[in-house]
Amino acid sequence: MANIFRSLWNSTDGLTKWIQVAALCVAAVWTFKNYSVADKPSLEPNISVTSNFSKGSSWQPHSCFVKYSLTVRNEGKVSFDVDGIRFRAWRSETPQIKSHGSPERPLFLDAENFSAGELIIDQPVAAAHLMRHYAPGQYLNEDFSWLLPSQQPGITSFVVDVSATSGGDRKTTAHGRHWENNLCVQ
Repeated sequence: MANIFRSLWNSTDGLTKWIQVAALCVAAVWTFKNYSVADKPSLEPNISVTSNFSKGSSWQPHSCFVKYSLTVRNEGKVSFDVDGIRFRAWRSETPQIKSHGSPERPLFLDAENFSAGELIIDQPVAAAHLMRHYAPGQYLNEDFSWLLPSQQPGITSFVVDVSATSGGDRKTTAHGRHWENNLCVQ
């Protein structure tokens, strides 16, 4: 093999050799930049969290039944392990449009602001079917339920955080959110 490279090197002139070396350097830089921009991001874990919320009557007076359905999906090209799930819920006052003598304007409802009220649920999940290994394309659904006592009128905002590890040290978190007006008001 070394003889082949030596004979090629000896049979080409100096200028051609330097052009070939420069072309190899340009190709190496182009390959690195292309990988960094196009391929490397696709090798990061891509967790998708989809959540659905439902409520119903409870068998206990002055309470309601709440079910939070959660789907975790691997939409990336690398696998990951879900290692944490945490549910939180807040109750806050219902936003009101304020006219102050001028025509009423639309009020933007920013769900992030609903997390500023009274914390009514803060529950890490220690064991669940969703806490497992996810190969690319895999997904799983699980339901989580609560009995909530009667609430004052207002917004109840639910947030779920799903944390995962990929490649031993890369941590990532995905979020699901749902809010409901006048939940469990009796």
